[in-house]
Amino acid sequence: MDLKAIWEMSDKEVCMPVTHVIDKDRRIVFVTGRGDVSNADVIEAYRRNVSDPDFDPSFDELIDTSEIVRLDLKSGGIRSYIAI
Repeated sequence: MDLKAIWEMSDKEVCMPVTHVIDKDRRIVFVTGRGDVSNADVIEAYRRNVSDPDFDPSFDELIDTSEIVRLDLKSGGIRSYIAI
């Protein structure tokens, strides 16, 4: 799967502030943040990611934050994320 195809796939979920695409062949998860991202967005994205049937915790992960306008993370939310 080429990077253009990965980008187009993640664009389909543009309404979600954090999206992911799993490339099983390359053993990598591409995560993209866009717009305003909150604790709830990060936690929900993580839950979607790990519940994806293609997810493998041994895969590498590349996170693109270049389109995040505002990152609103609170320490309690970060602790919640770590506890998952």
